[in-house]
Amino acid sequence: MVQKRSKNRRAPGRKIKHGRGPPAQMASYGFSQRAHVFNRYPLFPRQLQFSSNWNRTIEVDLSAGQFQWGIGLFDYLGYIPEYALECYQLYRYSRITGVDVTLTVVGESDEANQNFAYEAAMAKIPFNQIGLSPSALKLVRGSRYSLNPTSGMNKTTLKESFGSFDELGNPVFDRQFWQNIIEASAVTPADLDRPVVGIAVRVVNGNRGIVSVNVSATYHMQFFELEWNRIPELELRRAEKYERCLEKSVLEVRQPPRTLARPQSENSEFADMSDKQVPRRR
Repeated sequence: MVQKRSKNRRAPGRKIKHGRGPPAQMASYGFSQRAHVFNRYPLFPRQLQFSSNWNRTIEVDLSAGQFQWGIGLFDYLGYIPEYALECYQLYRYSRITGVDVTLTVVGESDEANQNFAYEAAMAKIPFNQIGLSPSALKLVRGSRYSLNPTSGMNKTTLKESFGSFDELGNPVFDRQFWQNIIEASAVTPADLDRPVVGIAVRVVNGNRGIVSVNVSATYHMQFFELEWNRIPELELRRAEKYERCLEKSVLEVRQPPRTLARPQSENSEFADMSDKQVPRRR
């Protein structure tokens, strides 16, 4: 006689399947916040790489001489871009990997300043060659050149991207090209033959010519080697030590000099004691 198996009984070796609940309802005591909210992040990066801009606009009278400028490819030359100073408080060194340079020149025309033309150029040259004329920069391979009058369309814009490569086209990762905050603020590089982007604007016919020049440089940088003075405990101890030294110096200045022992007067207790005779023993 075959017995019928009840519906509530499971076959031997068969697992019971349970429906999966929402992630927040996992087996834990109370509501599980970590189940669906990401709250774990990596440590602060050992290096930080980004691009930042530096620009300047000035008015130049070209009759007094040509306008010339230099944007470093391995050195900042004092033209530190935005956020770089803040990054130097976290990292010790930085390295420039490339620079995007934009030169914009606009001629100003009036009754006394009409019949003249100007030329503008930029090219990759050594630092000690800054000062070449636009006609000379035009001869450099990879240069940008423009000749414009003041009448009509008197605005010109030159753009070019330069990589921080040596003369053979190889990227430079050597230690001597790392920049700290002191080297970044220097206006002269350690090696005068280091390549820069030379910029020059000059009037052609020698007449009076006033132009507005805007130089914009976008630096592509890498910051690395975290500073050790970033640790808050070190800064706190250093501040406390300074405050203690300051308080000590103030107290030494304000504290009056010590006076000698008071002089003995005739009516002092020592005089009375000296007059008395020593009692004799019986």
